[in-house]
Order: sequence, then structure tokens, then C-alpha cells
Amino acid sequence: MSPDVDEVNVPDSQRSELPAGQAALTRPSAAFVMTVVIATTALGVLLPAYLGDSGPTDPYWLAVPATLAAARFGFLGAAITSTSSALLTGPLSSWVPGENVPSAFWPERGLFFLVISLTVATLVRRTRTADARALEVLEQQRVQAVAASHERGQLTEALERRISLDALTGLANREAFVARLQHLLGAGRAVSVLFVDLDDFKNVNDTLGHAVGDELISSVAARLATSSRGHDFVARFGGDEFAVLLCELEASHSLRVAQRLLAELKTPFSLCGRTVAVRASGGLAVSEGRPTGGVEERAMELLRQADLAMYASKAERTHGVTLYHDTMQTEMVERLSLESDMHHAIAGHDFFLDFQPIINLRTRTVSAVEALMRWQHPTRGLVPPSAFVPVAEQTGMIVPLTLWVVREACEQMRRWDTDPTTEGLSIAVNLSGRLVREPGIGSAIAREFHRAMIDPHRLIFEITESLLMEDQSQAIQTLCQLRALGTRLSVDDFGTGYSSLSRLNKLPIDEVKIDQSFVSQLEEGDAGRTIVQASVAMAHGLGLRVVAEGIETERQLHMLRSMGCDDGQGYLFGRPGSPQRVTEFCRDWETRSERTLAELPRQDTASRDAASDVDGRAVSA
Repeated sequence: MSPDVDEVNVPDSQRSELPAGQAALTRPSAAFVMTVVIATTALGVLLPAYLGDSGPTDPYWLAVPATLAAARFGFLGAAITSTSSALLTGPLSSWVPGENVPSAFWPERGLFFLVISLTVATLVRRTRTADARALEVLEQQRVQAVAASHERGQLTEALERRISLDALTGLANREAFVARLQHLLGAGRAVSVLFVDLDDFKNVNDTLGHAVGDELISSVAARLATSSRGHDFVARFGGDEFAVLLCELEASHSLRVAQRLLAELKTPFSLCGRTVAVRASGGLAVSEGRPTGGVEERAMELLRQADLAMYASKAERTHGVTLYHDTMQTEMVERLSLESDMHHAIAGHDFFLDFQPIINLRTRTVSAVEALMRWQHPTRGLVPPSAFVPVAEQTGMIVPLTLWVVREACEQMRRWDTDPTTEGLSIAVNLSGRLVREPGIGSAIAREFHRAMIDPHRLIFEITESLLMEDQSQAIQTLCQLRALGTRLSVDDFGTGYSSLSRLNKLPIDEVKIDQSFVSQLEEGDAGRTIVQASVAMAHGLGLRVVAEGIETERQLHMLRSMGCDDGQGYLFGRPGSPQRVTEFCRDWETRSERTLAELPRQDTASRDAASDVDGRAVSA
């Protein structure tokens, strides 16, 4: 629907002056009327005489000026012209040679002229009224067109803003950031590109909802904008990823500025009545001079380098800034190749499990085995877990891989139960931090138990101590779900993560595993022995079992037993091997244990009873 002309916001200079012009056309001046009357009379008297056939008394000749006057001035002009012509033409015609008409005929002739001119004036007035209306419509259309053009300009400006700005945060978007970067590179400016990505942002959306997630993104954007320097350029690339363009800085200075920006994000955010703490990883790429290639190519190269550095930072989980270096390209190509091979390995069953025995130091029996995932690559050979586990965590493939380990461990327990030597053997499985933060992983593991019909108590899940330091509600919820199933939970690498005793006491933990780095220091001096002895005493004080990793000498074994350590694991007892080797190990262990532990004193009765109260289930297992 077209807007009313008076309601359209149009500049006054663009409005029409048509009504005033139309009024001027219908109001003839007195001088002009007299001129027309004189001209009409002269034409009525002189023109017929010179043409010959008609005299001045011919009504047709006098109708011509009357009609012209009617067309110009309407009814008023027609009346004046007709009357004056009728009254004046007769007396004046006597001055012109030719026939004369009796003067009594002039009034009738004037009336005749008046009727004719009024008829013509009526037709002309209707025509002029239609023309005026048409002009008015055209003027309205012109005004509306001007208004529409004005609105289009506003819409175009708003659209350009929307194209260059992020709708949620109001920051510049990726396109605007790239355009700014190309402009600075083209001008030969030294610039640095910082990529910032929030760690585990998905958990915020899953646990607190997308509304809180959007508010967190907006708060992070505002903090980055206020914390950056005035001439820096902050943008949101999408999701939980931001970019900052740092200008006129050397590499070392850019790194300090980037670290300061990420440090600002460590302060918790207050969102919807909740306090939310987030961590971020950053990648920094630096261009210190005029680009050697094209501006667009160099800009894309800087973005790619910053992206590689950011993913390297996320892989290290340092929650800091990583500066790009040339080896990252090779590492990324290797990682992508490894990732592709892992997809084929999962489908082709190239993964398998080795098992390392865990010995109960009190009963001298095999209490459990630890499942260790291996990958036999067709061309790379045996790929170590340190090479493929980080890639699996970054890509999310750790979830199907761990579920496969749980499924295979359950099946292996069923196979071992058919042999009296290995019947009732428990299995420990490692859980990555990424896995326990995945919603629904507890339910997925529960389904594996039900399908295999295995007692969940025989499965021990090991988590790293660093996970306990992180305030991750989803991880804690997953651990509680696993504990509710009846499984046991163990803290791996205990002593390396500096977890608090209060936090350790609140979690559903059954045992701790002292890291092998501390076990190896037992023979090096009093400091190493003091650390291990304090860890054992602390764990027992919390009602937890203690497992020592990396036992390689009989002296280490003797010292651990004297400290009251419950279980031991290491090359002194046995290396990781196939399920068949584990079966053979268990058959031979009774003889070996007598030889290995013969020289070691047994624990006193009080220590043995205390350890049994902590968890006697491992003995029966």
C-alpha cells in the first residue's frame, strides 16, 4: 500500500509546488483581460472584412476569440469576451467598409456567442480538471518514489551493517575482519592475528542451555573489546571463536598482548544468576613486513597459521597462547593423515588390547589387569598411544574408541571366566578427560554392561588427577553415574596434578595410583620416600586403596610394602601382553610370586586388616 504523501519523510526541498501553480493559471490579471478583450474585438471587426466572404457580423468569427478565452480562463473569460465582443463589434464595424447589420441584432448575437463559449468552457474545464488530477497523481508518485529511494538508502545502509557485523555480539564478522586485514597488509603494515577459542563451550550449552551460552558469548565479546587496545580490531568468526587483529607490534610484544587478553577471560562471568568460569586457547600468527605474495593470499595464510597455532594450543590444553612456527604445518598434515587412518582403523578392527597385570602386595595374587589400547597400522607399524590418543580426543573419536575398549574388556572378562586360572579377574580401563565431559557417556557404558552381562564391580575406570582440578559439572556427573552402576573409580598419576584433599574427598573415588615418577625416586633419597609415604598415608586416611605404578626393582617393591601400599604394577611383575600371555602369566605367577616375594616381610596384622577394610573386593577378584 502506498504511503500518504503528507506522511512520507521527504525533504522540503523535494516537495511539489503544483497547487499554487494551478491556482495561478485560473486567476487572470485585469490588464491581461483587457488585452484579450481588445484583441478579440479587433479580430471580430477587421478579420472578416479582409477575408471577404464573411462580414464582422458572422457569429462564427466572433466565436473563435470567445472560445480561446474560454479555454484560457474558463467561464469568466468566456463571459467577458463574448459580451464585450457583441457590444463593441457592431459600432466599430461601421468604420470598416462592407455591409452593416442593424444594431438591434448585437444583443442576440452576444447571447449566442455566450452560449457557445460557455459550452466550450465547460468541456475545457473538465479536461483541465482531469489534467490537474493526473498531475497531482504524478506528483504523489514522484514524492513516493523519492521517499522509497530514501527508505532504500536506509535499508541498504542497515543491510551493509548487518553484512559486516555479528548479530549476537555487535562485533565485526569474518568478512569485515578479512577486509581489514587485507587493507593493512596492502599498506605494508606489520600485523598479528590472534585466534581465540573457548574450551569446552559445548558443555555450557548442554548443561546450562543455549540462552546462557549466547549470553556467555556476548560477555566474552564485550570483555575482549574493552580489554584490547583502541586501534586493534576484534571480530567474532562464529560459534565460540573470536579473532583479534593486533597492529604495529613485534612478535614478542604481540605475544604479551595476546597472553594478557586471554588472562582477562579467566575472571568468571556472572550469567543469569550463575557464576561461569571459562578457559580459552589462543593461536598467534605474525606478519612483520610487506607481504611477498598477493594481499589476499597472504591474508589467508595468516588466518591459516593462526588457526593451526590455536589448535596446537587446544591439543596441549595449556589454556594459553601458542605462537605459530613452521613445523606446525608438517604436524598438521601428519595429524590429518593420522586422523584419516584412524577412521579406517576403527572400521577395519586394527585396534587391539594388551593387558598388564596388577599384583595385590598383601595376598601376592593377581588382583586385576590394566587394558592398554594398541594400534597396528598397516604401514606405520605399531603406533604408540601418545601419538593417536591426543588426535582422538581432539576429533571426538575418543568416544567410539573408548566404548570399543569397554565392550572388548567385557567380552574378554567373559572369556577369562571360562578358565579357573583367570576367573573373576578385574580390568582397569583409562577414561580421557574429553570422554567424561561428554553428555550421555554413562548411559552408553551402562548399555555395554547389560549387553555383556558382566558384574560392573569388576571394571575399574581410571581418570587423571588433572581432571579433578577442573570445575566440570558434567565430568563429575558422569563419574557419579559410573559409580552408581557399581564400577570402581581410580585416580591415575596421583601426585602430579596437585588436586586438593577436600575435592578428592567429595568425589566417588575408590583408589589412587601413585605415579611412576615418584616410585622411581624411592631409591634416590629421603625426599622421594617421604613423598610416597605421605601419599600412601593420605589415601588410607581418606579410605582409599593405593596402587603403585612403574615398579621395576625388588628394592622399590620392598619399600612400598613396608609403607603399606596395597597393589603394585610394573615391569618387575610383567610387561603388557596379549590375553593369552595374561592367562599364561596367571598360571605361572604362583611359582614366580614365591620367588619374587620370598625375601620381603609380610605386612603386620593391623595393616592387613586396615587394607582389607578399605576394599577387600580386589582380593576376591
